[in-house]
Amino acid sequence: MLRKGALIPIILTLQFLFIILTSQMVCSEPIDNNDLMLNIESPEEIVETNVFTVTILANETPVEDVLVILIDNIRQYRDEYYIHRTDSYGKAQFIAPSLIDWNVNRTYSIFAMKVGYISNEKNITIIDIPNIQIKEEIRTT
Repeated sequence: MLRKGALIPIILTLQFLFIILTSQMVCSEPIDNNDLMLNIESPEEIVETNVFTVTILANETPVEDVLVILIDNIRQYRDEYYIHRTDSYGKAQFIAPSLIDWNVNRTYSIFAMKVGYISNEKNITIIDIPNIQIKEEIRTT
């Protein structure tokens, strides 16, 4: 028997997998140019709880209504993900997750997908605030 609320992450995971499979089927034919490749522009690193922007482009043109998912690489099939859609400028804003329970830097993946385009993925490192404070202490001593 499933616990209360356990069905929601399962449904979202199935929807996520469906979107990946259908977007890959639509774009499974070889493409001579990369006009349909979704390119992800984002910072390489961001401090936890800070706001950051992800920009999705195809052939240097912003793409609207792209599903952008930020997902924890370690806890992929739990509820550790954030979903947004790009605006008319190809931008989606996220708040970097808090790492208060981990006290280490964590790598997250950014997935971009839209039917008719080639999906893409990029990693981003979320920096734990105590790690920054330790580096600052080392510099000052």
